[in-house]
Amino acid sequence: MTELLILKAEGEYFKFHNSSFTRCTLNKATVFPLTQVEIAQDLQRMLQDNGVSAAIMKLTISETLYME
Repeated sequence: MTELLILKAEGEYFKFHNSSFTRCTLNKATVFPLTQVEIAQDLQRMLQDNGVSAAIMKLTISETLYME
């Protein structure tokens, strides 16, 4: 099982590049390992400074064998 952090607001996720961001779908969003929680918190503050109230969410990914 893998756990990652992601930022989400109003059903949308965020992609970060340098000091900018765009809203996007889950498959395009920037994700962080749990060890980078401070970076996620800094980006959450940046969003808040831009009027966006985003939450840090934890994604839990598990793998199972695909069978038809």
